[in-house]
Formats: sequence, C-alpha cells, structure tokens
Amino acid sequence: MPQLVDLFLRFKDQATVYNDGTVEAIFSAYSIPIKLKYECPAPSKFGKDLPLWKTATTSFLRIVKECGTQIQQLGDQILESRVESIWRQIVDTFRGGILADCSAAEAFPLDIQEMEESFDLALVASLEIDVVPHLGDSRVPDYIIAQLARVLQQGSRIRETDDYRPPSPISPGNKLPEPSFEFDKIGALGEYGSNEVGRFQPRERFSYWCFDLLVLICSDTTKDQVTSRRRVATVALPSLLNRCKSTLVSFVADESLRGNLPFSRAREEELLYVLRKMLGLRLWPGTLWAALSDSPSEYSSEQPSIDTTLKASELIADAVKRSTKAHLFHFYPVLCEIVAIPRKTPTAWSAAGALQRPNGPSKSMSVSEVKGAVSWSSVTSGGQDEGKAVELDARSLVKECLKEIGQEMGVGR
Repeated sequence: MPQLVDLFLRFKDQATVYNDGTVEAIFSAYSIPIKLKYECPAPSKFGKDLPLWKTATTSFLRIVKECGTQIQQLGDQILESRVESIWRQIVDTFRGGILADCSAAEAFPLDIQEMEESFDLALVASLEIDVVPHLGDSRVPDYIIAQLARVLQQGSRIRETDDYRPPSPISPGNKLPEPSFEFDKIGALGEYGSNEVGRFQPRERFSYWCFDLLVLICSDTTKDQVTSRRRVATVALPSLLNRCKSTLVSFVADESLRGNLPFSRAREEELLYVLRKMLGLRLWPGTLWAALSDSPSEYSSEQPSIDTTLKASELIADAVKRSTKAHLFHFYPVLCEIVAIPRKTPTAWSAAGALQRPNGPSKSMSVSEVKGAVSWSSVTSGGQDEGKAVELDARSLVKECLKEIGQEMGVGR
C-alpha cells in the first residue's frame, strides 16, 4: 500500500491519472480495509506489522493531502464528471473510517483504547485541512458536501437510541410484550420522552471531535477562500441544526418524563457542550436563509434584498434568517422550554479559558448565577485567571443565548 502512494506522487501532476479513473480506484482499494477496521485479517503471520486498516488510513491520507491541491491546479484538464467521482469516493472512504465499528476496541486496555482513538484523530484533521477547503469548488455537487456533513453528524453522536432496548430478563420461550407508550410523553416540540438510558458510543472524545469540526465548518471563523467556505457552510448547516436539535429536544422531552431522576454524566455534559458551542457560534451572514432556500449554493454568498412590503412578522422572520446568530433564533422555542424547567438543570465545571468565544470576547456577557460570581466578560477580558474553574449550568447558558437573541433584535437598547 505505501508503494502505491509513491507511484501516485510520481504522476500526481498528470491529468491522465484523474481522467482514467486511477485515483478513484486507489481510494476504493484503500476504503476496504478502512471500513473493515478491526475485522481486517492479520497483516502478517509472525511479524509485528501495523494493522492493515492503519496502513491503509495513513496511505489514504497522504494521497488526499495532495489530491485537492492538484485538482485545483489542473483545473479544466480534469473532466467535471471525474472531479465529482473522485470527491464522492474520498467522502465515502472518510465515511468508512469515521463510522467504522469500533466495539472490538472496548476489550483493549484503556491506554491502548486512547491510542487507537488518537490515531483516528488524523481523519478529522485531514478533513479540516485537506478536504473542506476544496469542497466549495463549483464542480463539486451539493450532495457530496451534504453527505460529508451527515457523516460528521452521525460520527458526533454520543449515544444510540433508535430501536434500542436493553436486554430483557424474560426467558427465550416467552413472547416479548408489545411496546407500550402509556408513560411516554409527547413533548411540546413533537418528541417522545423516554427514561431509557440508551447505548453510549465507545469513543466519546472522537464524537466530540466530529462535532467540533461540524461546528467549525458552519462558522465564519476561517476567513480564507470565503466564497468556497460560505458554500460549504450553507450546505452543511442543516446537519448541524439537526445534531443540536436531537440533543436539546430529547433532553426537554426526557426531562419532563424523568422528573427528579438524574441524567447520566454523558448526557448532561453533551447538553452543556452543545449549548456552549451554540452560544459561541457565529454564522456567515445569510447562511440560514440560503440553507432553507431552494438553491443553497446559489444564495450562499449573496441573498436577495429583503422585501419591505412583507407583513411585520414575515419581515422580521426574513431578517433573522440572515443574522450571524440565526441558529439561536431557530432554536428559540426549545431554549424557552429549557429555561422554564422547574427543576435544577445539569451543571459542570469548566476552565475559564475554555469559555472564550472564537471571534473574541464580548463585554456584554456575564453569568452572575455561577458560584463565585465569576462572569464570562471578566474571564475573556483578562480579569480572571484562565485556569480558574467556573461552574456552568444549562439554565445560565440558555439565558445567555436568549440575551444574544434580544441584543440582535435591538431589544432593551
């Protein structure tokens, strides 16, 4: 497999290897061991060679690093249909690596599990550096970008809940009872509440890495290749909204059913993490408007002017979709549900340095409710040591989100 990389590097600047399907065939060959992962056969009978999936992953990432740049440099020398096929195969191979079955790793010692998880971090890093900057190419169809976003959405899940039922103590001969929804509650947002714990993913850190990348793709943090990045952000935004919605809505629905029964650590941390990311996220202007339109790519960089003849409510709705904080408006109903919960909301401790926003401090932010009266504004402005631990709770985070919505609308100025 490494020899194949050397051969590609020798001919990487020739359009023929892209037009005749060679590059796709290479990626397709690498995708097999990458998808099989721990089910791959041993690399050798007696030696201590790297597992086949690791060798394939390393080789695949070396070629991907060069591929995007070369496709751009060769330009029209590569057929548009081949560009689409190459990127489709690249995204499919990444899908195999990110969503591969890693349950076998749970039997490994903890230090080995951590090493295996860290090895797969290279997949996320390569997506950020070598893939995302090139996916905004006009020759890459929207469905490929959307597919990558869905892969990150699935890879960022902390737990599985669909059709999951814990093992039952009933004897195999007895017939399973029909599922009953007598005690299930349909939340105000159309979600069934449940007191089932669910099945948690074996690699929690990796799930958060995928979520971080999905947030980064949709944000305006990176300022190079603006047109390309705005297109990718527009097409990927629905996947991010669905990912956040699944966490927020399921929490509201389950909390109404569970009452004082506490959630698991992983679920509480997930809720707080999603709220913090939502609070710090800033979209490109007009991203949500374009994402909800019939032609996301067409309107990703520039949207039609606001129709001032609309009714007041429709005019406001159109305007907020163009805001850099449009995602907060999108989740306004569920944020109101969380802030109105009568019981204590999940809490967690976080280092003060982790509370800074990616686009700089905001002097208007403060959380007086946290213990020690440590405010985010004092932390980000340097008034507090970055190492100081701050206790956060979901209600305070939601309050800050609602304040951001009010400030964006000019309320209270």
